[in-house]
Amino acid sequence: MIVPLNTGALTNGCIIMAQRAAGKHFTQTQLRLSQSIADLVAGAIEKARLLEETEQYARQLAILNDLTRKLTSTLEIEEVYRTILQNSVDMVNCEEARLIIAEEKTQQFVFEAVIGNKSHERNQRRVPLDFGLIGKSYLDKNQILVNSNSADQQMMDEIKKYYGIPISAVMIIPMISKNQVLGLIELVKRVDESGFTSNDQEIISALAAQAAIALENARLYRRTDQELAKRVEELSVMQRIDRELNASLDMKKATELTLAWAIRQSGCGAGWIGLISDSTLTRMASSGYSEDQLIKIDEKTINLNSWVTEKGNERIDPVQIEVNDSNQLHPLATSQILLPIRREDKIIALMILENFDDRKLDPNELNFLVRLCEHASIAIVNSQLYAQVQEANQAKSDFVSLVAHELKNPMTSIKGYTELLATGAVGAITPAQGNFLTTIRNNTDRMNTLVSDLNDLTKIEAGSMRMEPKALDLHEIVNEVVRSTKKQLDEKQQILNLIIEERLPDVWADPNRLLQILINLVSNAHKYTPTNGEIAIIAERSNEDGGVDPFGNFIHLQVSDNGFGISEKDQQMIFQKFFRSEDDDVRVSTGTGLGLNITRSLVEMQGGKIWFESEYRKGTIFHLTIPVAR
Repeated sequence: MIVPLNTGALTNGCIIMAQRAAGKHFTQTQLRLSQSIADLVAGAIEKARLLEETEQYARQLAILNDLTRKLTSTLEIEEVYRTILQNSVDMVNCEEARLIIAEEKTQQFVFEAVIGNKSHERNQRRVPLDFGLIGKSYLDKNQILVNSNSADQQMMDEIKKYYGIPISAVMIIPMISKNQVLGLIELVKRVDESGFTSNDQEIISALAAQAAIALENARLYRRTDQELAKRVEELSVMQRIDRELNASLDMKKATELTLAWAIRQSGCGAGWIGLISDSTLTRMASSGYSEDQLIKIDEKTINLNSWVTEKGNERIDPVQIEVNDSNQLHPLATSQILLPIRREDKIIALMILENFDDRKLDPNELNFLVRLCEHASIAIVNSQLYAQVQEANQAKSDFVSLVAHELKNPMTSIKGYTELLATGAVGAITPAQGNFLTTIRNNTDRMNTLVSDLNDLTKIEAGSMRMEPKALDLHEIVNEVVRSTKKQLDEKQQILNLIIEERLPDVWADPNRLLQILINLVSNAHKYTPTNGEIAIIAERSNEDGGVDPFGNFIHLQVSDNGFGISEKDQQMIFQKFFRSEDDDVRVSTGTGLGLNITRSLVEMQGGKIWFESEYRKGTIFHLTIPVAR
């Protein structure tokens, strides 16, 4: 007796019963009873099946929900790959799984993540975008679901050809974002040997949709992160380039540095920078060329018009071109990158980079070179301006030196003859004549001081002031200062006090310039201190900032007075060239306004510092440090 298990219009199985005894038959009543039992069994089986499917679907939804949470919590693309594939396996309980990413740039599939013993050999494998079933799914943007119990023989043959072995079930779901297939989820054979269902396809499709969004976000994050890292690196490189460019005002060095960085960042084989003047180029820097090649390049007339990008447009824009007989500089060059170096709207120089292969620079590389040229243009213009200033300074220095030389001879004659007349060597002189001769002598001294100061100032500005430092006994220098200033101090009955620390080490300085510094400071104190005033020279061992330090590497010198002092307004200007105070008491004494400016320069040129303290109408102290001789 065979009784079907019917559920609605479907028969899901049957109950088979048999008699062993001969001649014994089933009755219709037994048949009807068995059918009733079968109907109950069929209902129970269907409910159990529905419950199992519901639980499985609920489990899949829970996995999908968990997947969504995981995908939104990370933007690391490798982690996204692993999460997508592992959750796909957990949903349908399959043996083999692969996550395949499509690379448009290379036109290839890459197996980025795999699960299963038979899938490991495919890890990181690359295949064309039209490869097998995955290529078909990618090109058609369609899902593929094949079970061996329902597929035709042609499809099974195709699957066997693709996988190399018979496969009972395959499911391939494309991950699509903005109508673009980013990749595929390939699932092969369930663990329980059953086929994939439409519910499986539906849930994996939902997973693929979430995965596509996560992949797109991870890609954007990686691209943004890479661009940011590249930009930060570029800014760091540009900052380094700026430091190197601004460290020197030599044009040749600036152009050589610019060219070196351009070749390093672009990967070109050779490069050349020329200054533009009257539509001609003058080489300033080159790299990658032999001496013979450079001679030919210098002899060659480079036609700028061959690089103009638009007809009738005289503006030269950054451009990559193929070389020809008219513009080729290196015999191995296949292409050139032309980069104008502009200052505002004027092209001041041109950089030519030559490639020895067919590689073209991408927009980011080209933009970096454009920005490099912008930074280089500032350095080049600064070096040009500096050269012009140097020429002007040299011309001024030469002129002042000439004038000083021409003035010294007549001033020496005037002073000599004045002294001769004053002594009565050519006859007696009247008191009035004596006053006149004194006035002439004083003004000659003033003129001589002015010429000497101008000469020193010019040398300092031109960088031609020579220093010849050596170990000096400070006591000897101070004694010479006392001898040199005694006469003028006696005229105003001023007292010069010396407070010199015993056993001071020798100082390291130019003797003539150190003497000039101290005489300038003592003379200033004399001029701006009233009659019967006091001046002091103090010396002690100290640190660089003048602090008392018995083991210091500097000698701290002070020249103090109890004179007129310096007003707060004048203190801001005291070291400036040609500055003269408007104070009536100060203006009584003559001066050039150059002494303190020259003194500060001479101190700093010998490795020391100078500063002052002053209280108006109470006095001033000038401090300076001089290195100890080692």
